[in-house]
Amino acid sequence: MKKLDHGMTLLEVVIAITILLMGAGFMAQSNAVTFKYRNQSTEYKQMIFYAAGQMDAIIEKLTVSESDYRPFNSYNVTSLPSVDVDGLGAYLEKVGVEVSLPGERSVVIYSYRLK
Repeated sequence: MKKLDHGMTLLEVVIAITILLMGAGFMAQSNAVTFKYRNQSTEYKQMIFYAAGQMDAIIEKLTVSESDYRPFNSYNVTSLPSVDVDGLGAYLEKVGVEVSLPGERSVVIYSYRLK
């Protein structure tokens, strides 16, 4: 005689649901990490863009004004002191700017300008 299969046992159902939830948890965690790093990358690119604009103003010897626009109004901007270039101190000086966010890494850009 042939025994009919009446479906899955309770143990098989529990194991199947456990595997499904583990997979869903892993996917949710990987998505959260992806969004976190993408957000950090976007902030870092914006900081580089803003620092480049500040550096252009410093090279042209213009006054650097603080921005009223988001996210630039939350950046801490520090103009680094000018340093004479060895051997060319009468002509060139090294200038820099540092842009940072509280609790994040900072962006530092250096350039040269004529005296």
